[in-house]
Amino acid sequence: MSGKCLGLSNQGLSGFNSLSKQELIDDARLQVENESNSMHKKINHIQAETIKINKEFQVNISDQHGADIDTSSGGYQLVAYALMHGLKNATGHDAPMFIDAPLSTLDDDNSLLVLKAFPAMSKQIILMSTPKDLSDHLSKEGIGDLIGKYYQLDKNNELNTEIRESNE
Repeated sequence: MSGKCLGLSNQGLSGFNSLSKQELIDDARLQVENESNSMHKKINHIQAETIKINKEFQVNISDQHGADIDTSSGGYQLVAYALMHGLKNATGHDAPMFIDAPLSTLDDDNSLLVLKAFPAMSKQIILMSTPKDLSDHLSKEGIGDLIGKYYQLDKNNELNTEIRESNE
């Protein structure tokens, strides 16, 4: 265990005795919500949106007045990244992330914010992307320095794909 037990790390068993099961669930839900919103503010240039997780663990996006709103596919992608970060921080478990087409639905402003925030989301992130998806952002503000290794997948035929290290 990582020492971070949903806000009870230093309370031990006495914390469990004084809190009901529902209080523990509510505390965990609010921790995920708060951590998610913290990351969402970093990766979304529309600062008026807030992630809300209700008691049934349904996720909604609210405007600055608290009203539920719908968002674009890129907006939902940002919410998904924020929730992954929120779950990681609330549980203390840092697992590798595998993300296919990480920027496919994002505009340029949010793409750059997301690329800069990825290192805070996990110690290891594997992005599966076309060179076109990342090429515009790699040189901006040193984003290319955040990438440890590049690999290219070359499809030789229907049954054979070659993986080779690449420069970009």
